[in-house]
Amino acid sequence: MRGKLTPRNVFQKIDHTATSAQSSAFNAKTSVIRVVCTTNAWVTFGTNPTAAKDSTSLFIAANVPEVFGVTAGQKMAVIRDASDGITSIAEGAV
Repeated sequence: MRGKLTPRNVFQKIDHTATSAQSSAFNAKTSVIRVVCTTNAWVTFGTNPTAAKDSTSLFIAANVPEVFGVTAGQKMAVIRDASDGITSIAEGAV
């Protein structure tokens, strides 16, 4: 059985460049996030994450929305693959 995804109207925008950048910590009621990057990027999650272009991070293709389960208080870090861009995060709950 699938749960219903409830948008929380909490959004974050991160400029991804050649240096890893972190989101703010996810809200206490957030359990899922939707991520869209305007250019290819790499992401990772944790309490103090650092994204890298290697097997410690996940590749995200440009303009392909991805959904991740997260824990409240976690952050996401992002770094560009080749070109600077923008990463948009929408927080939600199931």
